[in-house]
Amino acid sequence: MSGKIRSYCYLRVAACLAIVLLHTANISELLHRDAITVAQRAHAMGIVYCMMWAVPVFIMVSGALLLDPARHVTMKRIMTRYVKRVFLALISCCILFALFDMVMNRERFSLMFIPDGIYRMFTGGSWAHLWYLYMLLGLYLMLPFGRILARRVKDRELLYLMGIIAVVVSVLPLSELFGFGSAFELPVASIYPFYFFAGYAVASGRVKISRHIAWAMAAGGTLVILIAVIVQFQYFPADDSILAPLTARYSALPVVLQSVGIFSLAVGGEEKEWDLPAWLVRLLAIFDECGFGIYLLHMVILRLLLRYMEWDLFLVGGWSFYVLPLGVYFASCVAVWLLKKIPYVNTVL
Repeated sequence: MSGKIRSYCYLRVAACLAIVLLHTANISELLHRDAITVAQRAHAMGIVYCMMWAVPVFIMVSGALLLDPARHVTMKRIMTRYVKRVFLALISCCILFALFDMVMNRERFSLMFIPDGIYRMFTGGSWAHLWYLYMLLGLYLMLPFGRILARRVKDRELLYLMGIIAVVVSVLPLSELFGFGSAFELPVASIYPFYFFAGYAVASGRVKISRHIAWAMAAGGTLVILIAVIVQFQYFPADDSILAPLTARYSALPVVLQSVGIFSLAVGGEEKEWDLPAWLVRLLAIFDECGFGIYLLHMVILRLLLRYMEWDLFLVGGWSFYVLPLGVYFASCVAVWLLKKIPYVNTVL
């Protein structure tokens, strides 16, 4: 396994763990918002916002791999492997989560959970974390055109494409901090294609970011997020939207800087040499192989513990926001590893 491929593997493991941490803090804050102090809310949401880099890093790894012209990616492979897997995962989760909700809410059992799950899938009414699958489907469906762009455009044109998306989606919305929004838009733009192309551009070396700049981006973005959280809960605790352009969006400029900086530190420039024990390399590879399933299923455990069993991490102590996600992550990994032993299920997870 090359150093760059190992970097992708370790990045995905770290990002998956960060997502579990993010969701643990976010669910806890939502469930107990009215009963906790401002400082406790600030702690929980500080964790959420500082972990926002995780999804962008996932997307950048995908872009680095799938936009690589040397990688054999045909229309047939896109539809029969990538799109098919995500769609099957989406419809399966929506149906199973509808059944879970029926059982846990003690509703009368009915096979209507099947059409209900399908309806939720179509309308986006299932569990919130499945938004990632809808976004991923869109990226995969547009992948043939993305590969054409990556293969044919010059370095300056690639930088221009990323630049106009970042300016329109991340920079101009900063005007909301001053009480007015921007009317400028790109008809097909969201921040996610930016991350997709950024992953490819940085990993391929077509956009070069020095380690000093990458450290400044990662640390600077994180610092701005932390300062924004402190200001938010010190002066505007009743209105979470005030500083949202700096914290609560994947398009927030500090999140963009933080995410690209972290990705560049891991895979930018020369290939990294990972001198890790063989057992740890294998363990991390297992975590990586189970990462997609962990993302899908960890919310089941979190809902059971935090909502239905009413675990209150604010009563336990701040340290529990970091310990519980580790347990949920490992439990989810074991569950996914076992489920992948089942024929057909392994093709989805």
